Amino acid sequence: MYDAILAQPEAFVSVVADNSQQIKTAQQLINASQRIFLVGTGTSYHAAWAAEYIFKNSVKNKRVSSFTAINFALYGEELSNNDVVMIFSHRGTKKYSLQSLEKAQQASAKTILITGKQKHIEANIADVVIQTVEQEESSAHTIGYTSALAIIVGLVNGPLTDLAKILDQSLELEDSIHSQADGAKDCRKIWSVGGGPSEVTAKEVALKIKETSYTQAEGVGNEELMHGPFQSAEPEDFFILIAPNGKTQRRTLELVEAIKAIGANYLIISDAEFDQMTITVPVTAEEYTTISCILPLQLFSYYLALDKDTNPDNFRLEDPRFAKAAEYIKL
Repeated sequence: MYDAILAQPEAFVSVVADNSQQIKTAQQLINASQRIFLVGTGTSYHAAWAAEYIFKNSVKNKRVSSFTAINFALYGEELSNNDVVMIFSHRGTKKYSLQSLEKAQQASAKTILITGKQKHIEANIADVVIQTVEQEESSAHTIGYTSALAIIVGLVNGPLTDLAKILDQSLELEDSIHSQADGAKDCRKIWSVGGGPSEVTAKEVALKIKETSYTQAEGVGNEELMHGPFQSAEPEDFFILIAPNGKTQRRTLELVEAIKAIGANYLIISDAEFDQMTITVPVTAEEYTTISCILPLQLFSYYLALDKDTNPDNFRLEDPRFAKAAEYIKL
């Protein structure tokens, strides 16, 4: 996981350069479409959701929607040949991602698959196949997530080089993040909170925490938290407030005083310093803050796992109970 985190700035640019022709073809399909559906599961769904914010700020006069793969495959809308369905899948082999592809193809919709590199992949599995990085050895996907978003930035001709520099600058925050993870290792529960694009990041970091240190973690929208879940918080909890500049920044920061009132600890991830508990990331447009804010929080998850003496790469399969449980869960 650590090696994959460090490799992200370079990969962010190289995956776009390596797929220039595929990106050009995908742009043509998108330009000719009326609707864009973005589909994935887990971290891949978070990439699809983050891509929705990027597309909506860059592609006009088209409907853009993100779905989990199971909901799209089993409950999604009726498709036509004027639609583009973009599947995000690290492995390219997951059950409902494949069913989503099949559903799109049966309706003559155009299909784009964004996946990790594979030795054997059928050329006709989608109209466009974009392979990003080598398959990650860690079950906690990090570089696959940002590399998929790099492809989206390339598709909309976004600030690719600037975002790669932001990822590189984020690595300089490692010591500060390590210290924060040390301080959170004994907490009862971690809440990661944000609004708009930052809600995507909140969900993704909560997933990473659960995957790597098995700590109770909940990623939640700021407004959602205020409407009930906050009442289950305790002083032993730790809050991560993801609040870069944007439409929901002020609402997220309103939680600081409430967190102090119950005696819990917190960390702010933002592009401006609000108090001594702020980790400051570089400034970018709001739709790209899913990229600027994620790397420090991946590092937080990694160091929390080390502090709790868990293996961040192994998906808890070293525990015989979970190894047995995995036999019953077919992805």
